[in-house]
Amino acid sequence: MNNTVGHSEVTPFKQKDLDNILSVQIKKTRYVYKNTDKISWSIKNREVYCYFIDCSAGNMILGQQTSPSMFLKKLTSVKDLPIKLFLLEENPKIYSQLVDNFNSCKKELDTSNMKVYIRNHNMNKYLPKIRLGEYAFGLVYFDPNGFKLEDYEAIFNFLENNPRMDVLLNVSTTQIKRDRCLYKKKSIDNGALTKAQIEAFRKYDEFYFSTLLDRLNKKYIWLRDNIILTDVKSKHNFVMVFGTNTGNYIMDGDLSHFASKDDKLGGKLIKKYNYTKEGK
Repeated sequence: MNNTVGHSEVTPFKQKDLDNILSVQIKKTRYVYKNTDKISWSIKNREVYCYFIDCSAGNMILGQQTSPSMFLKKLTSVKDLPIKLFLLEENPKIYSQLVDNFNSCKKELDTSNMKVYIRNHNMNKYLPKIRLGEYAFGLVYFDPNGFKLEDYEAIFNFLENNPRMDVLLNVSTTQIKRDRCLYKKKSIDNGALTKAQIEAFRKYDEFYFSTLLDRLNKKYIWLRDNIILTDVKSKHNFVMVFGTNTGNYIMDGDLSHFASKDDKLGGKLIKKYNYTKEGK
């Protein structure tokens, strides 16, 4: 349940999906921003930004493809959008590395179109502090190493208060099941956990992968099944989840391997990651 920097065999696939979704997201935000005078909620004479929030930024190692570097590369190439980018990192040491690495590459980036905020905060304490305008839109990204319900609760609340914000998650379905089963077991194996520690997992009782999807409060949700990662061996299943309230959002081309949760395949995937012990 660790939220520090991690890298595994699935990282290249995850980064590719993030890159492709960012491309689609930029097209969407550009269209909305450029056509605001044509839609019902006019935002003339208001301060409007496109918000992008990386809730688990890590250290942005130079020379490697990381989520902060991908956000910066994509977003600095868009000169016709006013953007605010938040990079959140809870671990003080990793945060310090993040700041140093950002400052090292900043001179090579034209950030004139955006404001970048790097914060050493736990996301469940900082997200409520981000004040978005009434007409704000953009993307929240969260890619932890494990699963900590308090962090997801912060995302649920943030999305409820900012319904135009889309969300992209890399969810450890393996850890959800482990946490739920640990409380249901109600026993102490080899003295590893005390009764009090097991009781602390009560909050995971009856919390399933489908519970998380429901609590995102998004009309349209897509899932990436780990089965596409045919040559990858991993002890954990991380399922990428994208949610939006935009009805005409298209997941085709490089994102065609994402399945809608409302179609037949999506239903099978939800059942698979709710209950099975192993996933491919």
